[in-house]
Amino acid sequence: MKKIIAITLSVIMACCCLGITASSDPDMSTDGHGIGMSIDGFSTIDMYGHPVTSSILEEADVTIINYWATWCGPCVGEMPDLQEAHEYWSANPDLGIQILGAVSYGNGCTHDSALAFLENNGITYINIEPDGILDAVFSRNGYIPQTLVVDSTGRVWDHVVGAFNSYEDVIEFADMWHEVILNADQECTITFIDGSNNEVITTMTCPIGTIIEDLVLPEAPEHEGMRFKEWVFSDNLYETSYDPFYHLVLGDITVTANYEYEKYKVKFYDGVTGYLITIRNVEYGHAAVAPVHPEHDGYIFDHWDADFSCITGPLDVHGVCYMLGDGDGDGVLTLNDAISAMRVALGSIEYNAIYDYDQNGTVDLIDVIAIMRTVLNVN
Repeated sequence: MKKIIAITLSVIMACCCLGITASSDPDMSTDGHGIGMSIDGFSTIDMYGHPVTSSILEEADVTIINYWATWCGPCVGEMPDLQEAHEYWSANPDLGIQILGAVSYGNGCTHDSALAFLENNGITYINIEPDGILDAVFSRNGYIPQTLVVDSTGRVWDHVVGAFNSYEDVIEFADMWHEVILNADQECTITFIDGSNNEVITTMTCPIGTIIEDLVLPEAPEHEGMRFKEWVFSDNLYETSYDPFYHLVLGDITVTANYEYEKYKVKFYDGVTGYLITIRNVEYGHAAVAPVHPEHDGYIFDHWDADFSCITGPLDVHGVCYMLGDGDGDGVLTLNDAISAMRVALGSIEYNAIYDYDQNGTVDLIDVIAIMRTVLNVN
């Protein structure tokens, strides 16, 4: 199944389809895909009135059925590529791929106009008129062109809405599905990995072609300070062409639980005014970056009152500021503070920056006088 990994699956342009209802039958669903449905038992005629039944599917491993109309630009635009693919597969029957056309009547597309178009443009692959069984699949979406990938039993493996870009895209697309269908009995292993530590959460097996959305995925492990974000899928997963988008398992895949760190608000407050300075949004386990504390005349910033080197939750951090000259920390300047400043200036006690009133790096008589003037309320 290595080939599947290398194939680029964006060969279909779903935006090329035109917004015209594929069937006017009000009982037909126009929501979802035909994937997993069966067209076994259909019975209709081709454009020349010859009977065509689902037994035609047994003539190949894979049948590509293209639903089109004469008025649909993307439909007629891709038909030369489909015709070239038909000629290639017809010349190489051992490849096990065939193509059928199915005509959507209405909006001016009639049996006669469709037949004339086919003959005038050299389209030689069989074109049929859809019966109720085929309409049940095509009418699940209201746009054309549509393309079904069907195996020899009539099971629909893919339901594409939109036009192929080129002959090469047609061949590559059909080859991919041929390999998938030939390996239809293969069991695929899905390995679930914890993205936070790369440990295996669990494994499960499913048949090839399983729609991942139909599986019950395991619960992602919980981790302190982390929030589960999404499952991330590896290769071998095929996305269908239109909304609702389904994902089909085409081989062994790895599914990783992707996490993101919780973020917490760290609020820094001014130690003098009490006002909020800033808010940092910090990931769990990381450090907050402190702001520059505002300067205030007569005060000195000393430190922050909380450790913010490893954030594990919301945190309020307040600046710790001291009033210059207030050596005893009682919030007012007194004669005791002035006397203590004098002792520092005289060298009788150890230097303390709280008494450095002019903040020039030394405590001297000028600082003592400034503190005294403040104590005495002298301007």
